[in-house]
Amino acid sequence: DEVVATLEACNQKFPEFSSAYDRYGTFLMSINEPELALAKYDRAIELAEEEEAKLIYLTNRASCRGIFRDYRGGIHDLETVLRRRPDDLGVLNNLAIFYNHVGDSRKATATLKKIIELDPENGSWYINLGWHYSEIDSLEQSKKYFDLAAELLPEDPYLLSNRGFLFYKMKKYDLALQDLNRSAELYP
Repeated sequence: DEVVATLEACNQKFPEFSSAYDRYGTFLMSINEPELALAKYDRAIELAEEEEAKLIYLTNRASCRGIFRDYRGGIHDLETVLRRRPDDLGVLNNLAIFYNHVGDSRKATATLKKIIELDPENGSWYINLGWHYSEIDSLEQSKKYFDLAAELLPEDPYLLSNRGFLFYKMKKYDLALQDLNRSAELYP
């Protein structure tokens, strides 16, 4: 209650500062107040004078929407950001996740592939695409991207656990056990 009162007082004292509304939105999101958080993000976007600040607030609002399962609203916000920053890897990654949540596998796949085109040396992107293919039961494609990730991150516990579950789905139980055991050894 004291934190809320302080943030509200700050917004009242400095109503023209968009960053205060953004911070307040982030706090409200953290205490599970989505409607109030979204209203603060809306106000931050409205007040922001610099384009970059608006893009940051839109991204934050999209995250809030995602946490509270308004994936379509989040997609709208993220697509708006991408029109101005088309190569923003974090925004693209969140967009792919949101596309998955609304069942648009085609757009999720295309977005994940674009990320890899932009940053082909980051094994985490291959893991994400491998996981995506596993979720849509495209198991051979999943294995392909997990194997590409393994070339870049051979001892990554997250990769090994995901690939282990993929092998389990493929009924390759010895390989599943091998990857899952290795992942458990590496995970602190």
